[in-house]
Amino acid sequence: MSFVRYEVEGIILGQMPSGEGSKIVLLFTANFGLVYALAQGAREGKSKLKFVLQDGAMLHASLIHGREKFRLVDAVLLNNPFSFFKNNQEDYLVFVRWANLLRRMIKGQTPQPELFLILKDQLLFLENHHLDHEARLALEILGTGRILITLGYLSEKIINKNAPISTDTLTSILKNRSQILVSINKAIKESHL
Repeated sequence: MSFVRYEVEGIILGQMPSGEGSKIVLLFTANFGLVYALAQGAREGKSKLKFVLQDGAMLHASLIHGREKFRLVDAVLLNNPFSFFKNNQEDYLVFVRWANLLRRMIKGQTPQPELFLILKDQLLFLENHHLDHEARLALEILGTGRILITLGYLSEKIINKNAPISTDTLTSILKNRSQILVSINKAIKESHL
């Protein structure tokens, strides 16, 4: 039996050990949405994937869909989250909260091209700009709102999800912070997820 190899761009939202030397990687892709993929031997010292598979990594991945699950057989790092998040715990926590929201709100493997581009855009902005506490908070609110709008849980009247991320956009978010947060929290609560 031959298996199809899929070449995808993805963002690692999390991972967990599997067996003695492998790990299960939660990969968010445009083509498949959330994918749990087995990275065989990825925790072993000699593995070429060991240093590529990090939370927050954007990568080009090769996936093979077996009988029951995906296997991650190769990956090329497109950014280095370790060097970025190592010195900035607050930025890492913003990423973790977005990753947890996606895990909570997306079920199954459904293509999510728009949502993937939104998350990628937000992570690149976070990585390429040195934000103070208030601007980081505004970006987190904007990002959370954009995710919820794309998934259909929040009205576009609350946040313009297509507005480019800029200092003007972040300033506008901060001015309306309390209203936006009430709407976001209500949407999450009403989702029952």
